[in-house]
Amino acid sequence: MKKPQSRIEALERRRFKAIELVQHGYQQIEVGRIFSVTDSAVCQWVRTLRKKGRQGLKGHKPSGRPPKLNGSQKQKLLKLLAKGAINANTETSLW
Repeated sequence: MKKPQSRIEALERRRFKAIELVQHGYQQIEVGRIFSVTDSAVCQWVRTLRKKGRQGLKGHKPSGRPPKLNGSQKQKLLKLLAKGAINANTETSLW
């Protein structure tokens, strides 16, 4: 059975497909429209390919601060928010 595609893999695949079209003669603005990105994004991918090769276009985990909530805490928060402020025992309908 095929492993589900992660968001990182999907974005990486999009970059490689876009570059392939540019290499086949498509203009960057056309490629941008096909993939619903700006032509400057396509330009950046082409520039990265020239400087770093295909490795530069590979996906990677986003950097940044790790989340403070774990999975179950996120689920509880989503359920609480879905109920609304009044049902969550707040004094007003505002959070």
